[in-house]
Amino acid sequence: MAGRQSVTIIGGKKNLFGPQIEALRRSKGLTQAQVIAQLGLNVPRWDLSEDTYAHIEKGRRMLTDSELVAILHVFGVGLDALKMPPRQKVQRLRSK
Repeated sequence: MAGRQSVTIIGGKKNLFGPQIEALRRSKGLTQAQVIAQLGLNVPRWDLSEDTYAHIEKGRRMLTDSELVAILHVFGVGLDALKMPPRQKVQRLRSK
């Protein structure tokens, strides 16, 4: 598709919000295992390992919008709890 833009994150990150998710989890006093357990109760068929969740927090795994909302629901916050990253962290490229 000519002219279509995609967003890549400088530094090899695959999601923008991983570090903020980690900060929210820590602020709520939850372990990764506790978050995973809650997600298992709230999201049928989402079998999330501790490694996969750690990759989300470190920005090494893509995160769908529905996954992000489910994680934020565990913390009792909405999308407005997240902040956009500084502009220099995002690089726009045209797809070929």
